Amino acid sequence: MELINNIKTKYPNFNITSDIIVGFSGETDHNFKETLNIVDRTKFSHVHTFKYSVRENTYAERMTNQVDEKVKNTRSDMLRQASEQYKKDYYSGFIGKTKRVLVEKHMGDNWYSRYGEHYIPIVFKLDKNQKNEFVHVKITKFEQSDKLKLEGIAQPFHLKEYRAAKNILSELNIGEWKY
Repeated sequence: MELINNIKTKYPNFNITSDIIVGFSGETDHNFKETLNIVDRTKFSHVHTFKYSVRENTYAERMTNQVDEKVKNTRSDMLRQASEQYKKDYYSGFIGKTKRVLVEKHMGDNWYSRYGEHYIPIVFKLDKNQKNEFVHVKITKFEQSDKLKLEGIAQPFHLKEYRAAKNILSELNIGEWKY
């Protein structure tokens, strides 16, 4: 928790996500409540929830305290609901800001989509095809379909922005960036 809090303090828009498995053999109500508590404390910008499924010939298959499928479904739904508001809050925080996006997927007419610099799905409009180029996009609204709808003005991506991203990772001690 301390690392997550330090990152969020220094970089409030840092995208912190998690994959969580619910219903593993032996998971109790108390264990699940602790998981919900962690999600509430961290306010992940996205949680990908999986229901545990038994794999043949594994130790977990032989465990006697398997979690009922209905309980797994309920827990999975509860976790998704709990994390969804944090995701909406995170996405909404970008309204009115300009973000860097790599133009990749053409959706028809002058509409494109791709993930922005914070790994958020973004839909935006361009006057000309700039596939495989970076553009700056002003975020205009949040749609409930889990996508930010944007209007974009294409501007070149500058090397100084690459260096700034590299410096952030260096300060956080999160590995190497190779060009």
